[in-house]
Amino acid sequence: MFDRTGFLVATRRDLLLSSAALASASALSGAARAAAPAQMAVAGNWASGRVLDGDRDMGLAGVWVSNGVDIVATDADGRYVLPEADDGTLFVIEPAHYQVARDPITGLPQHYRPYGAPGGRTDFRLRAWEEPQRFDVALFADPQPESHRHIDHIRDGAVRDAARHRPAFGLTLGDICGDNLSLLDRLNRTIGQVGVTWWNAGGNHDLDYEATTAVGARRTFRQKYGPSHYAFHYGPALFVVLDNVEYEGARPDGSAGGYRGAIGSRQLAFVRNLLQHWPRERLVVFCMHIPLATAWNPLSIRDNTADAQDLLRLFDGRNAVSFSGHMHTTEHGYLPQASGAPHHHHVLAAVSGSWWSGPNDFRGTPLAMGCDGCPAGYHRLSISETDYSTTFHAPAAEERLRIHAKLADDYVDVFANLFDGGPRSTMMAITGATRVEMTKVRRADPFVEVLFADPQVDKHSWVKAEPCEHLWHARLPFNAGLAPQRIDVEARDEYGRRVDDMVFVERVMPEAAVSHG
Repeated sequence: MFDRTGFLVATRRDLLLSSAALASASALSGAARAAAPAQMAVAGNWASGRVLDGDRDMGLAGVWVSNGVDIVATDADGRYVLPEADDGTLFVIEPAHYQVARDPITGLPQHYRPYGAPGGRTDFRLRAWEEPQRFDVALFADPQPESHRHIDHIRDGAVRDAARHRPAFGLTLGDICGDNLSLLDRLNRTIGQVGVTWWNAGGNHDLDYEATTAVGARRTFRQKYGPSHYAFHYGPALFVVLDNVEYEGARPDGSAGGYRGAIGSRQLAFVRNLLQHWPRERLVVFCMHIPLATAWNPLSIRDNTADAQDLLRLFDGRNAVSFSGHMHTTEHGYLPQASGAPHHHHVLAAVSGSWWSGPNDFRGTPLAMGCDGCPAGYHRLSISETDYSTTFHAPAAEERLRIHAKLADDYVDVFANLFDGGPRSTMMAITGATRVEMTKVRRADPFVEVLFADPQVDKHSWVKAEPCEHLWHARLPFNAGLAPQRIDVEARDEYGRRVDDMVFVERVMPEAAVSHG
């Protein structure tokens, strides 16, 4: 009988992982040990093989391999053995300073046994390469193209911008596509032009809707990208990608069924095993599609993760951060934990903004202003050893905040939208010698209200100005005079970085009629 009270081992014997393999795992991946497996039925079939240094054709010890629940560290010769998963999942957890093969055109990593391939022996080849302690990651959320024209917008916007900044790697947090899965091949080739490895998480618009099971609904995703949950190391950090879209299956008439946000026991077991011996002070980054929790729509089962608390308990007290998309708005959440230290969960802005709504910008690309006033764009995650920060990038604009001023008789209402702001951000409004601390308000951005009220704007019927989680207000005196009045806004974002901008206001008198005699 297979022993599930100890560590999985890279032999067919049910023994504890050897101290030599543990030492190798520590040296190679930064972990102290391979994780203990969860309880899972064993059908008697085994997956086995070797993890090899592709340049030297030698086995690599201490590399982690998983079936989606259990995790095994390879032995001194790079060999592993573990139970076959019911759905055929098998992948290597890329160790730090090694890289799996990647497609030369798309940049997609080949870290898994191909979907539908026969079970049994599978070898993984890695190549050693340098990984710095400080690096940037491009995080795309909701590119969601519904047509080839939308892929043009992604190419000329987020992809071009990311390619200019050359991150260490990229990761799309779901809604890679907008239901039309036939677009995935071209989209993958397009994103591949960033020129780096590109990982992916599944979203609710990446499903095979005709499937009757949640596993079947990820058929296309698994064919293109591999397992829908997995992990990999890069430099000092561990990245964990989860699939928290739980599909209910197609309806009896064959139409698309519903879904909810949920991680499920299998993925929770995988995370538990993965983290059990990952040092608590080392950074772990979780990526998923549906938010763990969102202030924008806190009661929706489609916009929040039902078992988020179960996940939070697994990394309570750890150096962890998590990211999601799905909302097409952005917000920073600080979720309470038993340890007293809140967990930082960042819902990212959408590459497609308000689903590619107009008007067009100077490039001919839809402005796609988000419903919360955040422009279409993506985020850059910057990691420095155990610390991290994020920065929002809008391909069509360099500004990180927008000021909207509404002039009354003797005062000015100033609204400032700090695109990547949150509860820890601060704002100061200044005019002349007057300095006023701005108040965070939850309401629609006035600029977006005006924009989406225009009947000429090409947009979906559901697109409208929504309450913003990063909007501030102040009332300043208006000094009527001949010259425009300058108003400055000084902001500090969630990481204490300064962001400044200004606007001018004036009351313009109507021009007098000119008589020509």
